[in-house]
Amino acid sequence: MRIPGGKTLQRHGWYWRGRLLGGGVILGYHRVAEDRDDPHVLCVHPSHFRDHLQVISRHFQVVRPADLLGRSDAAPEPPSNGLELGKARRALALTFDDGYADVMGAALPLVEDVAMPLTVFVVAGAVGTDRFRWDRDRDGFDGRPLTTAELRELADHPLVEIGAHTLSHPDLTTLAPREVRREVVEGRDRLEALLNRPVTSFSYPHGGVNERVQRAVRESGCRLACASRPGLITESSDPLRLPRLWPPDVPGPAFERWLASWTGIRPGGARGGGASSMATATPTERAGP
Repeated sequence: MRIPGGKTLQRHGWYWRGRLLGGGVILGYHRVAEDRDDPHVLCVHPSHFRDHLQVISRHFQVVRPADLLGRSDAAPEPPSNGLELGKARRALALTFDDGYADVMGAALPLVEDVAMPLTVFVVAGAVGTDRFRWDRDRDGFDGRPLTTAELRELADHPLVEIGAHTLSHPDLTTLAPREVRREVVEGRDRLEALLNRPVTSFSYPHGGVNERVQRAVRESGCRLACASRPGLITESSDPLRLPRLWPPDVPGPAFERWLASWTGIRPGGARGGGASSMATATPTERAGP
């Protein structure tokens, strides 16, 4: 049963949790591109993404998802530059799902400018094809998956980690156990063969995860997995069902208010905040097509 206003109450709960106790953050994106149609709401405009990175750099230390785990407040180590312990920035991880080519062409140059690590969860069966399955009926659409050469170049970048996102991007909760194992294991194995290195992180397509799916991911050897439900990383977070926040396609000030509404940061460094800083928040459980 859906409770009216339940998402707003949930957001307020995470706001005060983050404000009082901290907590790590994983942000999920799909594309950095200008797509006026964007029927699946996958895109963040390049100028907006640049704004997002600037806001993030003011409030957080960007780390890899694995570095968020095992900390009671998911905070980075205390700084060594004389700052007070309480002033240490909290930790945040950047992730992209699917493996669109514009992650390399548009997102990576902006990430390089601020030297932030990035994890890209790749649909293995789509690598080298002309379109993702959900884009096939879009006339004149030029978004495409990474080629094999691009994927290898991306994986060799010191800021980038590659994770698995199944073989064909189904909702794993709708499949029989044998098909779940095939999607999880063959998807990871294909990436490992292409990259000649282990792949140990995973993202659930459509956010689809239950106990059976999670068990298959664990048995495949993955050490962490990202889901799509919103929330912060705490010491009790399940490493195979990590929450993520999905940023809206908005410019910097609106993004900062939205991020504050979930994490408890103070927009603009101002004191106070509270309900007024949460008023412009937008829905965030957005797991893609």
